[in-house]
Amino acid sequence: MISKVTAAVAALAPKVPACKLAAGPDGGKLAGFDLADSVKSTGTVKAWMMFIDFPDAEANGSDPQGLFDSHAGAAEEWYRTSSYGKLSLQISGDTQQVYRMPATTASCHWEGGILSFYLMKYIQDALDAYMQAHNADASIFPEMDILYLIAPPSATFSRSYTYMWEPEVRMPNATGNDTVGTAVAQKAVGFGRDLYDGSNKKGYKALVHETGHTMGMPDYYLTDDSGLPGDLVGGFSVMGAHFEQAPDMFGWDKWRMGWIADSAVHCITEMGSTTHALSPLKKKADGPDSTQIVDVAISGTTMLVAEARTKNGVDDELCGPGVLLYTVDTNVVSGKGPVRILNNLDVDLRWAGAAATSPTSRRCPSRRPGCRP
Repeated sequence: MISKVTAAVAALAPKVPACKLAAGPDGGKLAGFDLADSVKSTGTVKAWMMFIDFPDAEANGSDPQGLFDSHAGAAEEWYRTSSYGKLSLQISGDTQQVYRMPATTASCHWEGGILSFYLMKYIQDALDAYMQAHNADASIFPEMDILYLIAPPSATFSRSYTYMWEPEVRMPNATGNDTVGTAVAQKAVGFGRDLYDGSNKKGYKALVHETGHTMGMPDYYLTDDSGLPGDLVGGFSVMGAHFEQAPDMFGWDKWRMGWIADSAVHCITEMGSTTHALSPLKKKADGPDSTQIVDVAISGTTMLVAEARTKNGVDDELCGPGVLLYTVDTNVVSGKGPVRILNNLDVDLRWAGAAATSPTSRRCPSRRPGCRP
């Protein structure tokens, strides 16, 4: 499918030097081209799963091997497909034992507003439990870029959190010197009950979502619960409502992560009108004239982006294929709307409950063949 889009730059749009917008003055998880402190998004990325439980939330009856089997391979394939093979996520794990944390789930304080102190203690408690069980120091851990800490579904916290420990996750060495530690991982993720979403076997997409954070991707839903998951980006992007119909990364993010080449991006910085033939986002652009995204400069921090989305690849439940239009504002922080879609390609979202709740019904307004009823 080749879609055509005509980009008209507004009269007020200034001329800017390039479309690779910086992350903005405040830094952090924004939508700009500043991923220096993140896990790399091309080549091989190694992740390792460790399963934990708590005195008040035991993992009795849980199946670490089954959870690993149902999540790891699916997440690896998701990133292989979305990145056009440019990212190889390799997940391993210890599925033979569940390691007991020293304190209750309430001590994590995850539901009352996450604090770095509690996350730091959470991670260190887990690593310490592992080392004590094996009577070893931190050298026992395998090589990894990302540490996944998997809690049982009986734990009280409902959401997962990615901890960007800067610069690295570290543990004291064998002498107990906590200033010269052994590097264990670059980033860590603590998973809550959202990992166990059994609807349509999509729980693994919580792992995909949090892994995206380790690579510098922002949240595209309202993290303060002032709205519903689909308010900003509808059913698009795994960094928004990851359980929805079209969870592929936006073309803008694929470009930022190095999955889309500069040659496949048309950057419009002059006033006027131009016409572009868009190749579907689902596959790598082929040929020197292939275009996957069109960026129209609105200001020095804002872009209008066009891309063609089809019912293929990881967007296997998309209802209305066509050209998706959205804005990117690199001055807006994660969870506040750095990306907002302008059209929804015939996707109707019917939300219920809190922000972490899946839609109660999912239908395509036009009832097109192949769409979910």
